[in-house]
Amino acid sequence: KTAQWSNQSRNFKLNLQNEQLRGGIMLIFTALLIIGMALFADFYKTFLTYIGMYLIAAICIAQAILLLYTWKKIKNIDETLPPQQHLQQWEAYYSFRQKLIKWNMPLYFIFLNLAMGIYLFEIFQGRPMVNVLIFLAVYLGWMIFAYFYLGKRVIRKEEFKLKTIMDNLKQLEAQLAGE
Repeated sequence: KTAQWSNQSRNFKLNLQNEQLRGGIMLIFTALLIIGMALFADFYKTFLTYIGMYLIAAICIAQAILLLYTWKKIKNIDETLPPQQHLQQWEAYYSFRQKLIKWNMPLYFIFLNLAMGIYLFEIFQGRPMVNVLIFLAVYLGWMIFAYFYLGKRVIRKEEFKLKTIMDNLKQLEAQLAGE
């Protein structure tokens, strides 16, 4: 039972770590791509377009740093500790994650969309209103779907994994205390 739990815990931990690491790396690449487009792509750009592009890149980098910090926190959880101490590490991480989700998700969403609005402001000038409205409808639809469905789904999956780890540690601790 303990070996099975240990493997399950390790797999959950690696899965959580990898999600944070992949997300951080992808956001860094996204920021670099946007900066590259700002510097080298050949399309009409004005000062406002540059501001929007650099703001989007900065937001991506800030979010990447946060994901990499979270990755490091998960990586530092020591599964070789006794179950009670190991459980305390997971509970501390869970508390950190809950606080992070509460303020980071809305701020990231708001600032990213404000930066996109700045970027798109000049892009849309001179375009047919129908095209602008179609783009905005698709964009807003995607943002709402991503925030309220995809984002919440990812959080629920992560929370399920964290609660499973903590519940299993509590069971293991109770078993060891009963021996």
